[in-house]
Amino acid sequence: EGIAPEMGAPLDEVDHEGGITTRPEPGFVVKTRDNASGAKVFINIVSSPHIEAPHMKSYVELEGEQGCRVPLSIGTPVEDFDKKGEPCVSYDVVANPEVV
Repeated sequence: EGIAPEMGAPLDEVDHEGGITTRPEPGFVVKTRDNASGAKVFINIVSSPHIEAPHMKSYVELEGEQGCRVPLSIGTPVEDFDKKGEPCVSYDVVANPEVV
């Protein structure tokens, strides 16, 4: 606890680049396929209070129109194998707990 062993970084502390290594709360998984290869893709939707909550924002380029901004942190793709031993790719998508 307190250290992300795979990264060797302390949890929940801001690093020198302004990033935070955290252990997010579980959420749910979306299973889909890559249209080009047909490979399974798993998107793990998880949450952390370190991600900004959704909010309304004005967009100058849209002449002041407002839109809903939903900040996310998306991890790098991880190649793996599913339960049947078939290749797949998984992504971790971290959102604020209000989203999940």
